[in-house]
Amino acid sequence: MDQYAISKFGESFEMVPRTLSENAGLGAMEIISSLYAEHAAGNVKVGIDLEKGACEDASIMKIWDLYVTK
Repeated sequence: MDQYAISKFGESFEMVPRTLSENAGLGAMEIISSLYAEHAAGNVKVGIDLEKGACEDASIMKIWDLYVTK
C-alpha cells in the first residue's frame, strides 16, 4: 500500500508539464512521454521548451532555478 501512495504522489507531478503543454497548444501526452524517455535515459536536466514544442536540456536553455534548489 505504501508503494501505491508513493506512485500516485509521483504521478501528481505530471500535472505541471501537462498543464504547461496544454496551455501552450502542444500535445500533452507526447511531451510527457518524451520527458519520461529522456529521464529514463539518464538525462535528468531535461525540461520542456515551449517555444520549440520539444524537450530540451534546461542547462542549455540557461534555466537554473529548479536545479539550484535540488
